[in-house]
Amino acid sequence: MQLDFIENINAYGDNIVRLYDFDRKQADKFMKILQLSIIKNKKHLELSTIDFIQSRNCNLVLRITVFIFCLLMVNVIYCQVAEKNNKREPFELKLLVNDSEFYHAQMNETYYVINDTIIQVFPGEKIFVEAEFKNNKISRLKVVPELKNKEKTITIDFNQIANGKIHEYMMLKVENPINKDLHYKVMINLMKDGKWRKTSVIPVRAGLESYETWPDVITSIFLTGFELKDEK
Repeated sequence: MQLDFIENINAYGDNIVRLYDFDRKQADKFMKILQLSIIKNKKHLELSTIDFIQSRNCNLVLRITVFIFCLLMVNVIYCQVAEKNNKREPFELKLLVNDSEFYHAQMNETYYVINDTIIQVFPGEKIFVEAEFKNNKISRLKVVPELKNKEKTITIDFNQIANGKIHEYMMLKVENPINKDLHYKVMINLMKDGKWRKTSVIPVRAGLESYETWPDVITSIFLTGFELKDEK
């Protein structure tokens, strides 16, 4: 189970604290600790003190009001499990670095779409995302297994490009079928330090595709802040 803080996840400058990368066993164990510490003993709980939680760049202290929120969030998480196609099964992530080095990590169950508006993608994945917009801002994103509703399905393809066993660059391809320009934001997680960083991307013109490349080895990316704008 991991805990981290991410800044500016959308066009409104919102920040989030994430508790992620866990299975049902850890979730049940976490809920028992919450109930014992906060409900029964009426004490606050620092998540960094829990042995199976790895705090990456922040600490989170829970009190009774936050606990109620956490209960709701746990329910939301397991509702997402029931949503077909949104769950990414556990997998082994391997990335090339050079001819004598490679990156390896065992990834637990995760979700393609978080809170209906944030997409997480790992290297080697190509996903189809049906988008619903309200007032030109994203209202809901949904991963689908195949391209059926072409007019509203964004295709996202993220890969590592290598020469033999030597890493060259990472490439993100986004296809926009909508008749307006698609603006979005990206955060990248760098292998070299494990930190999330904001990066600039260009909008995807209406009905076209765009390519973004980075020289660093990237273990995962977030896409968020989706907006539609008229062509200029």
